[in-house]
Amino acid sequence: MPSWVDGHRAELKSHYTDLEFQLHKMAFIQLLTEGQFMEALRYSKDHLAKFNDREKYFRQIKQLSCSVLYANGLRSSPYGHLLAPSLWTDVRQTFMSSFCRVLGLADQSPLYLSVTVGAMALPGIIKMATIMKAKKTEWSQDDELP
Repeated sequence: MPSWVDGHRAELKSHYTDLEFQLHKMAFIQLLTEGQFMEALRYSKDHLAKFNDREKYFRQIKQLSCSVLYANGLRSSPYGHLLAPSLWTDVRQTFMSSFCRVLGLADQSPLYLSVTVGAMALPGIIKMATIMKAKKTEWSQDDELP
């Protein structure tokens, strides 16, 4: 697991992020896919067991534990979803978001936020412009909005 997460464990917990669990989960899956079954079980005992007290992770830990039984054919097993590439995308997103939160930064770029807010405001502005056009008034002519 990256040392950055180890060094910022307290901050990550205060932001209620799943990053540490997700990284351990992916490390476990990586060991399984490499055929290191005993190492995966040891890793689970050493790293995933500490999340067992949280109901939030119980189902996932149970799935990971049972996936060992299907390790040779994991892709075609009921646990094949554990190999989905989207899991890595989720980890990447969680890491970026957590990293920015710990540093006190926005996890979205200011330009993206500005464009999003502008796009959300556009329908209201268009509606107001349509109403003002129907009333044949200009913004500069009236002190009040319609």
